[in-house]
Amino acid sequence: MEKLFGFDRDTVLFTSGKSGAGVPEMLEAIVQRVPPPKATQGPLKALIFDSKFDTHRGAYAYMRVFEGSVKPGDEITMMANGNSFTVTEVGHSALRWRR
Repeated sequence: MEKLFGFDRDTVLFTSGKSGAGVPEMLEAIVQRVPPPKATQGPLKALIFDSKFDTHRGAYAYMRVFEGSVKPGDEITMMANGNSFTVTEVGHSALRWRR
């Protein structure tokens, strides 16, 4: 690892997913070494990338939030036409893909 990737010997953790050796140390190192995501407190900046309509629940907008946050009860305004809407539900979708 030192020669191939240039890692410092003191920073490399010896772990085994098979035996579980070193796993607690690895998890603690992740907490200590990886910084948390930056909090965004600014105004909402999001991109709607898809939508659908359900006859019983109404319109769903699938969006990626770049800055700010969205919660039920928030009033959001579409920049394209100026229409305002009240958020009634918020969900989370994790995307997974393989090459």
